Amino acid sequence: MSIRAAALAFVWLTACGPALPEPPPATTARDRAATIQVTANGWHTGIVVPVAALAPDILPERADFSDARHLEFGWGDAAYFPTPDPPPGAVLRAAFAGGPAVLHVTGHAHRPEPGQRRDVVEIDLTAAGLQALLQALDATFERPAMSRPGLDPKSRFYPATGRFSLLNTCNSWTARKLATAGVNLDPTGVITAGQLLSRLDNLPQALVIPAS
Repeated sequence: MSIRAAALAFVWLTACGPALPEPPPATTARDRAATIQVTANGWHTGIVVPVAALAPDILPERADFSDARHLEFGWGDAAYFPTPDPPPGAVLRAAFAGGPAVLHVTGHAHRPEPGQRRDVVEIDLTAAGLQALLQALDATFERPAMSRPGLDPKSRFYPATGRFSLLNTCNSWTARKLATAGVNLDPTGVITAGQLLSRLDNLPQALVIPAS
């Protein structure tokens, strides 16, 4: 693909993507409601929310994680993401052909801490921003559908809305969800985890805790 064709494809995908709803106002110390987290392991990012903040009428999948106090959500390609060691063909198909998406949900007894190859960003949200984020996460599930085992014993995969591609990655998804929650972040052009962390690094409402 030529540089000109790639540029045109990017403009087309950006223009045809779903419009972001008007975000809630930015967070101040006075109206801070809750702290969420963004996790990054070098290539993939996810969003961690407290279970106690969930309203009774959203995210029924929480029942699959009865002992969890925090839920981590990550979005990705339905064929590539669930495979621990995907073959090169699956990687290329996910990047260039695209395909259906899945949500990977992990239950945590405690908030994730930074560790080997894992950065954690803590972000304060207003009450309105938190509810906007939770509703956006809820809307990402494609229901009704059966879940399947996740990448570890405390996680599950669920069919999700959207289609994965090189220009619409897990990190693009995370960035859009944060913008929906009122985080002062432009998700345009976010493809890699590093790009997302770079944009979060200078936000007053975000505390970046690097991997140890």
